[in-house]
Amino acid sequence: MEGTTVLVYLFFGKDDFSIAKELKEIKNGIASEELRDANTTILQGTKIRMTELIATCETIPFMGNNRLVVVEGLLKYIEKQGGFKANKALRSSNSMASKDNWNGLIEYTSNIPDSTILVFLEKDLQRGNPIFSKIKHSVIVKNFEPLIGGQLRYWIKKQVTDRGASIDNIAVQYLSDFVGNDLWNLDNEIEKLCLYVGSGIIQEDDVKTLVNPTRAINIFAAIDAVTEGNPVKAINSLNWMLKSGADFGYIMYMLSRQIRLLILAKEAINDGMSESDIGNRLGIHHFPLRKTIDQEKRFTLFNLKNMHDKLLDADLSIKRGNMTEKATLDVLVTQLCSK
Repeated sequence: MEGTTVLVYLFFGKDDFSIAKELKEIKNGIASEELRDANTTILQGTKIRMTELIATCETIPFMGNNRLVVVEGLLKYIEKQGGFKANKALRSSNSMASKDNWNGLIEYTSNIPDSTILVFLEKDLQRGNPIFSKIKHSVIVKNFEPLIGGQLRYWIKKQVTDRGASIDNIAVQYLSDFVGNDLWNLDNEIEKLCLYVGSGIIQEDDVKTLVNPTRAINIFAAIDAVTEGNPVKAINSLNWMLKSGADFGYIMYMLSRQIRLLILAKEAINDGMSESDIGNRLGIHHFPLRKTIDQEKRFTLFNLKNMHDKLLDADLSIKRGNMTEKATLDVLVTQLCSK
């Protein structure tokens, strides 16, 4: 990209909050507020041809200096179709983004008009796949993976600082444990906390008072901790549920339910189902669906079925009076984390 003003980006990863923020910043810079939407086009990669992409990129901005073209899922689709190599069998009038239509895509990324900013937006593109290897030298690549650990704590502090407030380290840890790494929810909670303290310091008691984590989010946080092999974090997440009024039976039910959803999600993905179809089958949508699909990738089917068996064993242990509920929960979480 050196020596040229052409801007072509590849955004990929699961952190859709940060991707949305980056796109918003680009969009804010292309034209005045009243003209931004008129100079922004979003295309679905599975439904367009190379000619349509070119025509959109070549369109002159409307009363502005730049236009933004976002193409969602195109590279993943090309990969599934077999890559950039031509295939005469696909040259039919009803084919959409077929292989032979896209052979000149990489070359075109260096020749789009200076007035156009082109963004390829991909959720599931992996660094090792052939499409990524071919296009990464022609575009500006930005990877947006979910934040964890120190990265997440730094992000929380920065969001608070940007709003003119401060936050102590214990409150940061409570927030990350309470809400997890769903930046959409975290941003809302940080906004609420900053309005509460003004230019002051957010402390542990403020988080406990104002942040009301849903029980579903704590289950997600517990499962996240299991994937990290962190029993302390998992137990803390479940303890928050107990403190919020949930009883042991409800926690066991929610854990068992989430493990079953992960098993069903993995089987559905193996069957090639789309995200919306998976949501309909599982009966969950939006954040719970995205989180479940994200967590599913961190386990094998064997892991998940073994975890489900451990849950059944823990339930039997309680019914037989072998251990107290608290001891059973601690032992169960330790077993799950040592999967």
